[in-house]
This record gives sequence, C-alpha cells and structure tokens, in this order.
Amino acid sequence: MVIGNVNPDESYPLRLGYLILKDVVVIGNVRSNRSDVAETLRILSRGGLVRPIVAATYPLDKFSDALDFMRNNSRIGKVLIKP
Repeated sequence: MVIGNVNPDESYPLRLGYLILKDVVVIGNVRSNRSDVAETLRILSRGGLVRPIVAATYPLDKFSDALDFMRNNSRIGKVLIKP
C-alpha cells in the first residue's frame, strides 16, 4: 500500500508473476480522502498488512556504503538509513 505522492514520470519495476502468485491487487486512485485514510488505519489495526521487507540498515555516517549496496546488489526490500 502506498499513500502519498508518487511521481508519475518515474517508472517502477513490477514482477507480474509475483502479483499473480501472491494474489496481489493493485488499485490506483487520483487522490486520497479522509475515509480512505480511515480505512487504511482500520486495515492496519487488524494486522491486514505485512511489515515492509528491509534488505539492510546503515547508520547515517555509512550513507555512501548504503548507496553502494543499492547500486551493486540484487536486493529485495528497502535500505534504511538511521540517524
């Protein structure tokens, strides 16, 4: 689930086979309203969403290492930078 601004000029890799195998639904919406946010919070409170996948965590002083990791590795998940 993504709520917020997404740049329409950017492209994102999407593994269609994964969507099919995991029975994932993709829904687009021009804008979110108050009821959309309330429904999202209801889904979260019921445990309807899984935790994000974190590929690696780096301290802020190792930011360049995090960038290298992102450029040079096949990864699944987010790279977190901690202050």
